[in-house]
Formats: sequence, C-alpha cells, structure tokens
Amino acid sequence: MFESRVERGVGLVALLGALFGLCVWYGTLGTDPASWVFPRTAQVFPGPERYIGRRVVLAGEVVSVDPVVVSLAGTDPPVRVLLDGVDRPVAAGVRIRAFGVLESEGTLRTLGVVTTRPGGFVYAATASIVGGLVVIGRLLRDWRVDLGGWGLEPRASPPSLRALAGAGEDGAGTGEAGDDRDA
Repeated sequence: MFESRVERGVGLVALLGALFGLCVWYGTLGTDPASWVFPRTAQVFPGPERYIGRRVVLAGEVVSVDPVVVSLAGTDPPVRVLLDGVDRPVAAGVRIRAFGVLESEGTLRTLGVVTTRPGGFVYAATASIVGGLVVIGRLLRDWRVDLGGWGLEPRASPPSLRALAGAGEDGAGTGEAGDDRDA
C-alpha cells in the first residue's frame, strides 16, 4: 500500500492526527446530554428543599440494600437518602449514581441508576496493562522493525523465550554444563 518512506510518514501523521481529533471530540461529549443536565449532589445539598419535585442526579455509596439507602458523596455532614424504585439488585459498598425525582429531603424516586464496584478501576487498569504487555511481547517476538523502510517485517522464525532471555540453544548463559564464561 505505502511503498516509500514519505508515504508511510504522511500516513502515520494522518492516523495520529485523526486519533487525536477523535479523542478531543469524544472528550467533549456527555453520556447523554438530554438526560444528565440536572442538578448534582453538590448542588442539591445543603439546600434540598429547593429541589423537591425536580429531577436530580445523586451519587454515593450504598449502605443498605433493603431498602436501598445511599450515603451521598461530598456532603458534610454525611447525608443518607432512600432510593425508591431501584430496578436492579445492588450490594452494600457499591458506588451508585441515581437519576430521579427528589420526593423529600431524604427520598429519591429513581428513574435510572448506574453502579460501579469499588475495585472496578483498578481491575480495568490492570487488565489493560497486562493486555498491552502481551501485545507488545507478541509484536517483538514475531516481527522486527525495519528502520530503513519505516515498517514491520515478519521474522523468518520467531525466537524462543530462551533466546530472548539471552541464552543460546547450547545452554550458554544458563549456568548449565558447557557454560565457560566463568573459566
């Protein structure tokens, strides 16, 4: 497809520019602009009486599951709110964002909820790092970088893990018999 170094360079710059542009564009979008433009926890509290009967978004940690009670994040003193009409099972300790109508200072009639487990971010980050390392390892094992042509070329025969670690097929560098480095 791209035969010369200049064509590959232009293609690489175009792809990176498109990737950057899409990241900026995506970052400007809300999850659902029509649904999530309502007052949030920090705006509703400390004066919730102004928001009774209005749609709000409250976030916090589930402290009780029957009925569902949430300790709201970022309120001082801590505020607990009953979530009426939660449509899915939740567990204590789970972070929750609830959208609904504030019926009283302590009750929210939910129209929708989003939950996240406490270790969800750590799990996602760890899985991404491990997956990235596996991909980089396979790339380095099965392909070689052609610096002259700005490309990748498949290896004729991928090296073994022993060869990648610096040990030859004859056991050199392993400390086994026949290793004469110490002699």
